[in-house]
Amino acid sequence: MGQKRSAFVFKSPPAPDAERGEGRKPQDLGSAAEVRRKISACFPTVDWRDPAIGVVEGEAFWFMFTMGEDETIESFFVHACGGGTAVGALRGLASRWGWYLLDWSEDE
Repeated sequence: MGQKRSAFVFKSPPAPDAERGEGRKPQDLGSAAEVRRKISACFPTVDWRDPAIGVVEGEAFWFMFTMGEDETIESFFVHACGGGTAVGALRGLASRWGWYLLDWSEDE
């Protein structure tokens, strides 16, 4: 199905290591319910049978959103598989909600 990508999603770019202090954390994205609602608004077919993990199977891509079980979400992880349409769809999600994507892929 094409290339595999992984990304963290944050409210804003994370601070550089030198600026991170103990106790400093990312700005919240919102409640878990709100984050699921926003993802679902962009991907109406997302499967939330497990509220901590959402899966989207599109024609040209596949995503797995991993949020964990906290009530307030600081960040979440996305596994993506697909061609350029997968990257474009993730950028659209981030742009719509003012989120920041940090590419965590290991290029082959």
